Amino acid sequence: MMRTVAIALTATLALMAGVISTSIAACSQDKKSSDIERAFERHREELFAIPGVTTVMIVDSGGQQRIEVQVYEGERTPQLEAALPEQIEGYPVVLVERPRPDPQRYDIAGTIKTIAPADVSAQEQGMVGSLLVVADPPLKYSRVDKASVAVPSDATIWWPMGEGKKSATFGDLHEGDHIIVTFSGPVAESYPVQATAADIEIVSGP
Repeated sequence: MMRTVAIALTATLALMAGVISTSIAACSQDKKSSDIERAFERHREELFAIPGVTTVMIVDSGGQQRIEVQVYEGERTPQLEAALPEQIEGYPVVLVERPRPDPQRYDIAGTIKTIAPADVSAQEQGMVGSLLVVADPPLKYSRVDKASVAVPSDATIWWPMGEGKKSATFGDLHEGDHIIVTFSGPVAESYPVQATAADIEIVSGP
């Protein structure tokens, strides 16, 4: 009887040790992620200030974390490479060339200058908020150079993840983010144009 109890206790202790070990590993990974996220936020704006940079994101590949800076193909210059740090707070910085966006697939590619949640009246019309987007660079890849964009609750908002997509929400959008927007329905011919978003790709990354 005592041997049975001892075996049961040993199994229980082993199970508890496994749970504790898993919890410690998860906490360690969470801390590791939060460390690079804090470093990323501290230096994000200075990376975007380098001429030619279109996207800045955190990449975790096989547990190896890095900060990835993207430019459009053909816009990688010696000056840009010289301005880019090799690492930030111990994390390597990697420069990647991104294919140029196809202007037949969207209406504006640029930077969010202002962002606002919808008021009660707009919410009643199915809106979650609005954005002021300025093309970057103006009219080089976009059909308009500036747009006031209403974002409905059914708009698709996402980050590119490899060959797929990672869903996002209006709350994931921030001033300074680089986005690609496809409009839905008619566009008001004011300045800036007023449009409704059907699809928003966040090229800054999650």
